[in-house]
Amino acid sequence: MRTAGAEPASAIRTARLELRPCTYEMARAAMTSSESLGRILGTKIAPGWPSEDLEDAIPVYMAHLERDAGELGWGLWLLIEPTTRVMVGDAGFKGRPDALGRVEIGYGIAPEERGRGFATEAAAGLVAWAAGRGVQLVTAECLDDNAPSIRVLEKTGFRRIGRVGHLIKWEKKVHR
Repeated sequence: MRTAGAEPASAIRTARLELRPCTYEMARAAMTSSESLGRILGTKIAPGWPSEDLEDAIPVYMAHLERDAGELGWGLWLLIEPTTRVMVGDAGFKGRPDALGRVEIGYGIAPEERGRGFATEAAAGLVAWAAGRGVQLVTAECLDDNAPSIRVLEKTGFRRIGRVGHLIKWEKKVHR
């Protein structure tokens, strides 16, 4: 069995998206302006991206990449709709797999791009990518009143395993 997280990250293609691992340079550009990131990616950035939560997380992500370039792929991915060349959102993992081969996934779609299935497609693509790198279990959490996120997790085969307050906990066992 491969060690979880041992291979470098490259773009993932799904039916309607290109998922690109967010490099340090891309993250730095995102902190500067959408236009700066768009120039690097060769895209337009959908209005409303990044979310406030992601804006707060990007510097932490950059620090992880500075310490260990091998973190690329186990953090932020940028979701590009290739026909329009618009970056519609982001998805990714909250760090490398743990010793048991578990990772947590998250995603966010720009407001104007929601309801088109991009989060579901990105989540499925990332789960498959992680499975190919030795991950055994993908976890997620979402608020109990976030119906769109609940649908994404249900459609991608996650099952509810519990809750803590208003957070629903999910998992998906990965079979290769």
